[in-house]
Amino acid sequence: MSADPTAFGPDFERLRQRLQAVPVLSLEAETLVIESGSTTGRVLILKDGSVEISKDGVRIAEIDEPGAIFGELAILLHRPHTADVRTTRRSTFHIANAATFLDDPGIALYLATVLAQRLDATNDRLLEIRRKLEREEHPPSAIARMIETLGESLRFGPPI
Repeated sequence: MSADPTAFGPDFERLRQRLQAVPVLSLEAETLVIESGSTTGRVLILKDGSVEISKDGVRIAEIDEPGAIFGELAILLHRPHTADVRTTRRSTFHIANAATFLDDPGIALYLATVLAQRLDATNDRLLEIRRKLEREEHPPSAIARMIETLGESLRFGPPI
């Protein structure tokens, strides 16, 4: 937990200390770090540099924020990686064995925080798009129907 006992969130100092024990890998620009369909059993944490994430040849994002995590969805969902991650310039990563790394409650909380931030940002974009589509005066387009389907696909957890 963080130093403030009323705060719920990752202890970033503890996380930095934990990362010091994790091996570091430096790669040149245009290096494929994670290949879609592969199973690595690793989680990568960006130390510095920049990567592009693409799926089925479509660019999804470029990430240059230190602390960004890659490969976690494949680990959490027990399936192969679903996107390619490629360096866009020389980049350095902490390369962690997911089985041992994610056993740390502080790391798990950090990952949960990152995933919650992504979901929150996605929800905000979805809401923004829905509002723009609602202002249109013509019948719902195929895009509007796809957005509606996307909203319905956001599940709040697996059945327990």
